[in-house]
Amino acid sequence: MSKRLFVCIALSLFLTLTSSLCSGQDPRGAALSSAINLAEQFEKQSKHREAAVEYAKARGFASQMFGKDNISVAALSQAEGMLHRKMGDFAKAETLILQ
Repeated sequence: MSKRLFVCIALSLFLTLTSSLCSGQDPRGAALSSAINLAEQFEKQSKHREAAVEYAKARGFASQMFGKDNISVAALSQAEGMLHRKMGDFAKAETLILQ
């Protein structure tokens, strides 16, 4: 399975499982949802640096909400790492992808 497909599946699963948290009941959930949406928009516009910043924010919110070993945190680390790879920051990309 390609890394990109893994990220898409994991993020879809994550968003499905956390939809109640992101509906405004939990302010961290709303912030998490907002950061993911912004990251996806920036990525579609090829604004990789901005997207990486938003994925990092989302990863922080997800870590607080679900713990650092949660699959959602791993998916967000993977997404952020792939962006750093596109930007040529291979050391940062490797660190994030291997988390």
